[in-house]
Amino acid sequence: MKVMFGVPTYRGLDCLPFLDSLHATTELFLKNGIDCMLQVADTGCYVQVSRNRLAQLFLESDCDTLLFLDDDVSWD
Repeated sequence: MKVMFGVPTYRGLDCLPFLDSLHATTELFLKNGIDCMLQVADTGCYVQVSRNRLAQLFLESDCDTLLFLDDDVSWD
């Protein structure tokens, strides 16, 4: 299994709680044998354009799961 984390962003990845959560999740995935990668799309203020770009990158990749994440959230 290979998961792509797709992150549409307007201002870049500057939310530290998000980055901390993503880092912890990546470590957990890798520890459990789940390969993952990060794709960021900064295409301006139109989130649908960024999501479409991320979907295109996913379809062109060797990943089998796409998980969209907003860059202003965090999780345990």
